[in-house]
Amino acid sequence: ATHGGVTKVNAHPHLAANKSFALVQNGVVENYQELKRRLLEDTYNFVSETDTEVIVGLLEKEMKIKNEETLLVETFIKVFKKLAGRNTVVTIGIDGKIMAIKNGSPLVVGRSRDGEIYFSSDVLSMSLDVSEYFILQSGQMVIFDSVNNKLSVTNIESGKKLKIKFVPLDHKVERVDKN
Repeated sequence: ATHGGVTKVNAHPHLAANKSFALVQNGVVENYQELKRRLLEDTYNFVSETDTEVIVGLLEKEMKIKNEETLLVETFIKVFKKLAGRNTVVTIGIDGKIMAIKNGSPLVVGRSRDGEIYFSSDVLSMSLDVSEYFILQSGQMVIFDSVNNKLSVTNIESGKKLKIKFVPLDHKVERVDKN
């Protein structure tokens, strides 16, 4: 854990209070203390000691303002732009939609021969499961609609949809472990 001890409440994923989405983050929210102070002033009730939960709080606050039942793309982008530092944030909603935005910290999207989609911070961790992958660039957002099995990538500044170019996984891994 970047912030807080290694405990169950500090572990990812962090859930929205209404259970409408879960969130994980790879990186550091450098301005989390300022953001946390503002949320506390708005009476947000923190469960963990992490900077990641600040993102959940910001999303919940914005969803409440917009009267959203599920996390929308525009809300996710708006909150992500408030974060300082290198980070990648991934959410999964009760609607089965996975959204991820990258700024610095790595994010790899893999696809199996059967069309299953995987998200990871590196190719090696999913090399036993995927046959091809692409690396998301900073300032890009990937959305996977698991209900319709649709994958898209967008530039968060321009809103322009980008072409996805999967690269074949060209190495064979017989065993993956911490050694």
